[in-house]
Amino acid sequence: MSTWIYTRDRLPENEDMVLICCVLASGRKSVKLGYFYKKTNDWVTTGSNRNVVAWCPLPDTSEVEDYGNES
Repeated sequence: MSTWIYTRDRLPENEDMVLICCVLASGRKSVKLGYFYKKTNDWVTTGSNRNVVAWCPLPDTSEVEDYGNES
């Protein structure tokens, strides 16, 4: 299982999709998919991305079988 990486410690090295954790104005946390775009030094995701505090690589799916293509 991947662990969360604080944005103050390190940002993703490429533009791969990752899980991001945002802290909302209410103090609640929101987890969503997104990526860090180095050219603008900003996160790209749906909705607000103002307070991204941590990110986590997506798990490896290479061992997941494609059940939709059973013949």
